[in-house]
Amino acid sequence: MPNKQLSKAEFSAQADAMARQIIQALSGEQRAFLVLEALCRVHRFTCMHLPPEALGAAGFALGSYAGELMQASATGSRLNSTVH
Repeated sequence: MPNKQLSKAEFSAQADAMARQIIQALSGEQRAFLVLEALCRVHRFTCMHLPPEALGAAGFALGSYAGELMQASATGSRLNSTVH
């Protein structure tokens, strides 16, 4: 695929589609923390292939998600789903 600049909507749609593929590949009974650790390793592997100037954005995205987890934990609520 050529390296073209995607709009925010295109990027989001493609990311959701890829997330659905990953979820489908993980269908069936899985140990939740094992899956979580595996996905963290995929994130790390992917970040190793980013240019240095993009690492801050990757860290910020992961930090934002960590904040959502901490807020849900503190309030006793579930996360909102973004993958349909």
